[in-house]
Amino acid sequence: MRLAIPLLIFVFVLSARAETWSSIESEHFVVMFTESEGAAQGIQKTAEAFYPKVTTDLGYLVKRKITIWFFESQKDFKRAANAPIQDWAAGYAYPLHARIVIR
Repeated sequence: MRLAIPLLIFVFVLSARAETWSSIESEHFVVMFTESEGAAQGIQKTAEAFYPKVTTDLGYLVKRKITIWFFESQKDFKRAANAPIQDWAAGYAYPLHARIVIR
């Protein structure tokens, strides 16, 4: 139940925004973005490049695609967290939901 509340808030924040979300998909990732497709493609390429090393180091393969939400504004990035987050933070993750949020 504890995980359901943050998930519902996250979905509400995303749906309340006026932006239209687009996505690009690769073998292991889905990158969600609103404006800069070029930046989203760079994020996806970097994530795919790191995936083999991280999964090898951890000895764990993720069985589903990881969703990366890319926020271009600090305000939207912080709002999506729905929790205190340091100004210097560039991202956070929800491992149980295979979700990464970055700015």
